Amino acid sequence: MDTSSAVMVGIDLGAKSIGWTVSHVMTDAEGRMEPAGLVTAGSRCFEAGVDGDIEKGKDEARAVARRMARGARRNLQRRAQRLRATLRALGEQGLLPGAVASPPEARKTYLDALDPRLLAKMLADGEPAGAVYDSPVYQMRRRVLDGARDLEEIGRALFHLAQRRGFKSNRKDTSNDDEKGKVKAGIAHLARDIRDAGARTLGEYFSRLDPHQTRIRSRWTARSMYEAEFDAIWDAQAPHHPSIMTDAAKNAIHHAIFFQRPLKSAKNLIGLCELEAPRRRAPMGCLTFQRFRIVQTVNDLTWKDETGALRGPLGVDDPRRMELINHLDACAELGLADAKKLLGLHAKSKLMIENGPTKKLTGNKTVAKLQPALGGQWEKWSPRQREEFVNELLGGLQQDLWERRLGDYWKLPPEVVESVADVGLQPGYGAFSRRAMRKLLVEMEAGVPLATARKKLYGDAAKAYPPMDRLPGILTPAVRRRIGKINNPAVIRALTELRKVVNELIAEFGKPVRFRVELARDIRNTREARKKMSDNIADRTKERDGFKNAMIAALPNDFGGREPRRDDIEKWALAEECDWLCPYTGKSITPETLFGPDAQFDIEHIIPRSRRPDDSFINKTLCHNDANRAKGDRTPFEAFHGTPAWDAILTRVARFNSSAARFKSSAARAKLRLFTLETIDDDFTNRDLADTRYASRLAKEYLGFLYGGVDGVDESGNRCVQVCSGGITAIIRNELGLNKLLSDDGAKNREDHRHHAVDAIAIVLAGPAMVKNLSDAAARATAEGRRRYARIAEPWADFLTNARAIIDPIVVSHRVDHTLGGALHKQTNFSPPKSRPDPKTGKPTEVAHVRKKLVGITPGQIDAIVDPAVKKAVVDFLKGRDPKSVFKVGDNVPMPTLLNKKDPFRPIPIRKVRIWEKNSVISVGAGGAARNVVPGENNHLEILAFTDKKGEEQWDITHIVSRFEAHRRLRNDEPVVRKDHGPDMRYVMKLHRGDYLEMDIAGTRRLMR
Repeated sequence: MDTSSAVMVGIDLGAKSIGWTVSHVMTDAEGRMEPAGLVTAGSRCFEAGVDGDIEKGKDEARAVARRMARGARRNLQRRAQRLRATLRALGEQGLLPGAVASPPEARKTYLDALDPRLLAKMLADGEPAGAVYDSPVYQMRRRVLDGARDLEEIGRALFHLAQRRGFKSNRKDTSNDDEKGKVKAGIAHLARDIRDAGARTLGEYFSRLDPHQTRIRSRWTARSMYEAEFDAIWDAQAPHHPSIMTDAAKNAIHHAIFFQRPLKSAKNLIGLCELEAPRRRAPMGCLTFQRFRIVQTVNDLTWKDETGALRGPLGVDDPRRMELINHLDACAELGLADAKKLLGLHAKSKLMIENGPTKKLTGNKTVAKLQPALGGQWEKWSPRQREEFVNELLGGLQQDLWERRLGDYWKLPPEVVESVADVGLQPGYGAFSRRAMRKLLVEMEAGVPLATARKKLYGDAAKAYPPMDRLPGILTPAVRRRIGKINNPAVIRALTELRKVVNELIAEFGKPVRFRVELARDIRNTREARKKMSDNIADRTKERDGFKNAMIAALPNDFGGREPRRDDIEKWALAEECDWLCPYTGKSITPETLFGPDAQFDIEHIIPRSRRPDDSFINKTLCHNDANRAKGDRTPFEAFHGTPAWDAILTRVARFNSSAARFKSSAARAKLRLFTLETIDDDFTNRDLADTRYASRLAKEYLGFLYGGVDGVDESGNRCVQVCSGGITAIIRNELGLNKLLSDDGAKNREDHRHHAVDAIAIVLAGPAMVKNLSDAAARATAEGRRRYARIAEPWADFLTNARAIIDPIVVSHRVDHTLGGALHKQTNFSPPKSRPDPKTGKPTEVAHVRKKLVGITPGQIDAIVDPAVKKAVVDFLKGRDPKSVFKVGDNVPMPTLLNKKDPFRPIPIRKVRIWEKNSVISVGAGGAARNVVPGENNHLEILAFTDKKGEEQWDITHIVSRFEAHRRLRNDEPVVRKDHGPDMRYVMKLHRGDYLEMDIAGTRRLMR
């Protein structure tokens, strides 16, 4: 490569993909485009999928599904282990003589023989038959509270406690306080019902309920209820069996039933402090973080007074500063009205944090939760005691140990212990450790901003390091030391694919002189945040459709025969926003004056495009033609401040959205800020070409490994890694005609994944020189009779021709997963396969039975009900009724019934039915764990070739291998892909879902997925 030229790379790094083809542009030593044109690496576009719909917030990483399934399996295994241990302990202690704990078949056989024997014993003792048949074990739990009972009946009642156990809080999860509140309320309601019924134990209360009228299951029960019942049973029966029910036996059985292993520590998953590594980041609930956040907020606090002038921040000698800090230290948050009143500001003033408006000031959430719960004890403690208490609360002791600690060590009365025990503090972790925040607070308490204090105490925390020839793995120790541990799977996937792309480019072209990367929506956001963003986009789309219909109805002649254009819809939206009043002149706007042949109003850029190439909705409003000419190439402040019209202009802008209820965003506040902007930062290039969000910062630091230095700047001071926003690249695509490479209408075609490659061209061109060209073109637009930008010269001759020649043959390569991961079969269990005549053909068909709830059952499934009596009852019940409206979830819902032979006056409700389905089931498991299931997804297809009778080669595509079969082969040391299918069959290849084939079809080369 010539020393005067180098490869500069533009990469479109999105939440779902990395488009990198045609992203390499030859530049000279000063960054100007060379006429050599585009360089391509094999004419491929690499589409690196990230699980789920990341940007729409509907994603779930694969690890989530695996973790949930693994957690369910562990719970089942631990429950089975607990039941085995309990049965073994009951047998060893003599309460269940002859009990067999394992294997599962023997245990089930023992219990199946025990229960009928105990049921007959209860009937012989004169217990009511209806209650015995309806809830036999609950009747045992009631009986063992009074009088001497057989050891087997006592043991069976205790074993039933092990089968339930109830809820016990681990105090670790504070993320879903609403759900925990429902659990606590349900337990409290049940405890009140037990007390009102005069029942001594939970089992006695349930034994009095009629399960045909009130369901016993599906209730929230507490572990303490079962432990209290265990003690009651033992105290009632121990005097009758002193040699068997000893204290040692009680301890052994209690441990088997109620032992709960402590949660595994997750301290190793907490991120490292950015300033004091290897110390871990402090939890947000600790008092140090709460104070740190409050002081930082107050230090950064500025405001605009009623005239629009910027004021603040509060000086260290200003008494209002400490008054505000102390007030925030005593409350969870402070509303804007109260904050302005506290500071003595005018009601029309606007509070700002980091040059942006704020909705509220966040206070000390920890104190706000603990102070009322502790009932005055908080004020009695010293600061050291308060910090010790909060740290213990964050330590995650088990609920019973924590409650004991509150009473024994902290000497809190029982009513306070009850209110404090379940308090959950703010979840999450800050960026710094406690030690770092304490050091910074010393400076910040004196009014020093965080950035200044950080630089004073720690200097440049990021140190230069030797440049590398290739990007290292994202999880290697070198990367972790530099940018910390990354837990977000979407970010890990995106950066991993970035490494593959970049290292391949380096291998072919050498190390680029510069990277410019554009990232999509910040993928560090939570699923809820991303879903909210996606929902907002859907709402705006729906809103624009409403605008379109309103425009056609208001001006049928203007829009007859064609759809309103994007600019037309934007005009209507801006008119709705300003309530159909020109913000500059106050003149009324009508559809005719906005769209008619003599239109008087047009879209106006608040900050002129010649000053900042911002074509977003935030930078637009409507303006009368006369006012637009008067404003010219100036900002509103520069054009109208000091004139009689200024106050009226600000009043109208401040009332944006007043009657347009559909506008609920912060657009109006942002526009008011632009109207009152006194100066414009001329160095907008650095701002528009810099994205400081989480994923952007990581990408910049990660690519920086190639150049050493700090923040993508090498040792010579050259900025080698640049992250840009999408606004500039969108303008470049439009003005250079790049969108026409994939669509005829000039709009971006997102259905064609090659748009990532087109984006990469725009990204690599989005340098300071191009931004300057855009500004100059905006200034020339009016003179050339163009609405937004004057014509921009192509970077070199035949630019679009070069680009099209490379874009057209691109083959998009999707990431395909060839691993054996995933479910081996569907989760529903079926009966063994049976043969049944097909209702239509009468031919024998293999079917399997499966249980289904009546909720949501279909007419076809009603016809497939196995039991004739049940089917007749359901059919008779549904005469004249709609299954969808009848079968629904809830108690006391009408259901079809069957005759109860034991008690004709209490019919049996039918809530579930067995139906037959055409399914090819397989048997998995062994012994008591054997079950019949439907195989899951297919793993691969084995394509074989054979010679037909005419001597021509044909392909056999019937050998489909399920994931279950592939695992079976792997487990038995057989080849997962079987290539030997006999002497007459030749193995050709295997195909997985998502694989591509290049094929000749009717003389045309096609790419088939």
